[in-house]
Amino acid sequence: AIPARSLPEVLQGEGYRTAYITSQDFAYDRQLRFLKHRHFDLFLDMHNLKGHEDAWYGKWGIDDAVTVRAVLEEAQKPGPFFILFGMVSGHHPFVASRTQEENPDGTRVTEYLRALRYADDQIRALLEGLQEAGVLQDTLVVIVSDHGEGHGRHEGRNTYEEVVKVPAAFFGPQLAGLQLQVERVTSHLDIAPTILGLLGLPIPCTMKGRNLVSDGEPRVAFFGGRPPKFQLGLADGQWKYILEDGQLEMLYNRLDDPDGEYNLVDDHSKLVQSFKKRIQFWEQHSENLIENYGACLKESGCR
Repeated sequence: AIPARSLPEVLQGEGYRTAYITSQDFAYDRQLRFLKHRHFDLFLDMHNLKGHEDAWYGKWGIDDAVTVRAVLEEAQKPGPFFILFGMVSGHHPFVASRTQEENPDGTRVTEYLRALRYADDQIRALLEGLQEAGVLQDTLVVIVSDHGEGHGRHEGRNTYEEVVKVPAAFFGPQLAGLQLQVERVTSHLDIAPTILGLLGLPIPCTMKGRNLVSDGEPRVAFFGGRPPKFQLGLADGQWKYILEDGQLEMLYNRLDDPDGEYNLVDDHSKLVQSFKKRIQFWEQHSENLIENYGACLKESGCR
């Protein structure tokens, strides 16, 4: 119900066809309840993809190779397009194909690497298909993950670096002349504004992220983790602060200690106090924003 403009809504208004094509099941986590308001012209998931009847099914969805074919078919239609392609190959339990299922390796990490190699194969097939269709040279491609993988090392804690620090790769003709690797703290909130900036389109004021190409100012990134441990945290330059279950505090130096082995809370009490206040304010602000979004927009003058 929040009247914020989404990336597909902006692009649809600019004449793009918009599609969400995923190997997953849209019923998971009530996705359609949210997505149906976000201006997608086409929804395809594991239940209505062409060829799904004879495809391999895993725990989280269908063989990504089937989904790649659907993405390529949609991309070859006339006119500009925005396609969100959701993969499942890298998801736990890390079995991505019939071949992998029939020939298990037996160890978590090696199965994970096999699944990622399969994901790589599907990305390669997608890019080669776009190239053969003659549209890759005009297409901005963005590859990003929703989260990383800790392999259970932190016992239900989901805010350590290996989980929240994920790659985001942008490439396409829109980046011509840019020799840019962003190394400062960023957020998933920055992805949509960066895409619009690279396409030369205006960024709605309801998008709280920033165009990473043009905005070089350091910022704090906030994040949270689902139970069994309820964690909120922030990353500010070299520092990472985590507040767990409203009580347990952790402070790590992201540069010197990326694995989060040394809690420095006792060594930086003033910094910890400052970060805790910011986390608490962010939590309260977020709840207020969700509950009173219309009034907040009106007060801010944002349209």
